Amino acid sequence: MQNTQKKYKVIGLVMKAEPTTLGHLRLYNYASAMADHVNIYFAGSREPISMTYPFITKQRIEMFKPHINERTSMIAVPNIGASSNKEWIEHIFECTQKVKGKLPTGFMSGDSTNSEWYESEVSPETGEKLEIIFLDRSDVNLMSGTEIRKQLASSNPREKYKNKYWEDYVPYSNIQYIKDNFPVELTEQFKIDMINKYGDRTVGLRKAKEALDHLNLPKEIKELITLEKYLGFSRDEKFEIKKIKDDFNEARNNKEKEMEKDQIKKVRFLLK
Repeated sequence: MQNTQKKYKVIGLVMKAEPTTLGHLRLYNYASAMADHVNIYFAGSREPISMTYPFITKQRIEMFKPHINERTSMIAVPNIGASSNKEWIEHIFECTQKVKGKLPTGFMSGDSTNSEWYESEVSPETGEKLEIIFLDRSDVNLMSGTEIRKQLASSNPREKYKNKYWEDYVPYSNIQYIKDNFPVELTEQFKIDMINKYGDRTVGLRKAKEALDHLNLPKEIKELITLEKYLGFSRDEKFEIKKIKDDFNEARNNKEKEMEKDQIKKVRFLLK
């Protein structure tokens, strides 16, 4: 009978996968071939939408799901600002236990710096030293998630990056999903549209103040914050933006309280 036992029990892969790249799949396929089970940990699972985290965790799982086998678990890991390697590893184990997953006996990484997080560390469960597998990616023609996100945000990326275009470095079946779900507010075109719409910061602030008068601020504030990111407001202007948001929340709360009072008055009148 053929011996199907793997070299490792459970290998953990910690990644952002923003989005899933061919490099991530290369790492996963190696881990799957070497271990009985693979845990894919999606780091930063509660981070707000940004250029670092443009896809929510559910979308990241959706992108990776078609490429894994039944010996794989996908686990969300929120960032905690760990001050030590030990704290971070304990956090990973806690996240695994919460979903009743198989605890990792080792980790694999394609980045030597990331590998250092797990070197010389022990399993919080067994006290045994964790196995570390480093898969060097420097000699492989791949594209980082950072570069792919940069191209996704760029206007006319196919022309700008025709010699190395992002679509060639992600799974073909994921291309349309990535295009459909990359946040439009992170693109250069959105920045151009906002500047054309508002003209400058002063106009943006005035528009927001006008919206406040009609209690119709959420959309305007969202656009204003985006404009702030691109045009760089001064400290005083940022303070003014915060005041606008605070004023809006206060006005909305007051309006809700007034409506509540009106309802109470009507009920009391009916009970007379």
